Amino acid sequence: MVGAFLFLFGLFALPFGVSVLVLGVSPATTGLSCQAICGLAMLATDFFGPLAGRILSGGFYVFAGFAFLFVGRAVYNGR
Repeated sequence: MVGAFLFLFGLFALPFGVSVLVLGVSPATTGLSCQAICGLAMLATDFFGPLAGRILSGGFYVFAGFAFLFVGRAVYNGR
Protein backbone atom coordinates (compact mmCIF):
# COMPACT_ATOMS: atom_id res chain seq x y z
CA MET A 1 0.00 0.00 0.00
CA VAL A 2 2.83 2.39 0.84
CA GLY A 3 4.60 1.61 -2.41
CA ALA A 4 1.48 2.38 -4.43
CA PHE A 5 1.01 5.66 -2.56
CA LEU A 6 4.62 6.72 -3.17
CA PHE A 7 4.36 5.75 -6.82
CA LEU A 8 1.18 7.81 -7.28
CA PHE A 9 2.70 10.74 -5.39
CA GLY A 10 5.67 10.71 -7.75
CA LEU A 11 3.38 10.35 -10.74
CA PHE A 12 1.51 13.52 -9.77
CA ALA A 13 4.67 15.45 -8.82
CA LEU A 14 6.16 15.10 -12.31
CA PRO A 15 3.57 17.20 -14.19
CA PHE A 16 3.81 19.88 -11.51
CA GLY A 17 7.59 20.08 -11.89
CA VAL A 18 7.32 20.19 -15.67
CA SER A 19 4.74 22.99 -15.45
CA VAL A 20 7.12 24.98 -13.26
CA LEU A 21 10.00 24.40 -15.69
CA VAL A 22 8.19 24.91 -18.99
CA LEU A 23 5.27 27.20 -18.22
CA GLY A 24 6.82 29.18 -15.39
CA VAL A 25 3.99 28.42 -12.95
CA SER A 26 4.84 29.61 -9.44
CA PRO A 27 5.44 26.68 -7.07
CA ALA A 28 3.97 28.64 -4.14
CA THR A 29 0.23 29.08 -4.38
CA THR A 30 -1.49 32.06 -2.82
CA GLY A 31 -2.29 31.77 0.86
CA LEU A 32 0.51 29.32 1.63
CA SER A 33 3.69 30.24 3.40
CA CYS A 34 6.92 29.92 1.49
CA GLN A 35 8.62 26.65 2.40
CA ALA A 36 12.08 25.27 1.66
CA ILE A 37 11.76 24.84 -2.10
CA CYS A 38 10.24 28.27 -2.54
CA GLY A 39 12.92 29.83 -0.34
CA LEU A 40 15.72 28.22 -2.34
CA ALA A 41 14.07 29.38 -5.56
CA MET A 42 13.83 32.91 -4.19
CA LEU A 43 17.52 32.90 -3.26
CA ALA A 44 18.49 31.62 -6.71
CA THR A 45 16.27 34.28 -8.29
CA ASP A 46 17.88 37.04 -6.24
CA PHE A 47 21.44 35.96 -7.04
CA PHE A 48 21.19 34.53 -10.56
CA GLY A 49 17.93 35.80 -12.07
CA PRO A 50 14.39 34.50 -12.56
CA LEU A 51 15.37 31.73 -14.96
CA ALA A 52 17.70 30.16 -12.40
CA GLY A 53 15.00 30.17 -9.74
CA ARG A 54 12.52 28.54 -12.09
CA ILE A 55 15.04 25.89 -13.15
CA LEU A 56 16.00 25.15 -9.54
CA SER A 57 12.45 24.76 -8.24
CA GLY A 58 11.13 22.91 -11.30
CA GLY A 59 14.16 20.65 -11.38
CA PHE A 60 13.74 19.79 -7.73
CA TYR A 61 10.09 18.83 -8.23
CA VAL A 62 10.96 16.69 -11.26
CA PHE A 63 13.80 15.02 -9.35
CA ALA A 64 11.52 14.39 -6.36
CA GLY A 65 8.83 12.98 -8.65
CA PHE A 66 11.26 10.51 -10.22
CA ALA A 67 12.65 9.58 -6.80
CA PHE A 68 9.15 8.85 -5.47
CA LEU A 69 8.37 6.83 -8.61
CA PHE A 70 11.43 4.62 -8.23
CA VAL A 71 11.14 4.21 -4.46
CA GLY A 72 7.41 3.48 -4.71
CA ARG A 73 8.03 0.90 -7.43
CA ALA A 74 10.76 -0.76 -5.39
CA VAL A 75 8.59 -0.90 -2.26
CA TYR A 76 5.60 -2.14 -4.23
CA ASN A 77 7.67 -4.93 -5.81
CA GLY A 78 9.09 -5.88 -2.41
CA ARG A 79 12.73 -4.97 -2.93
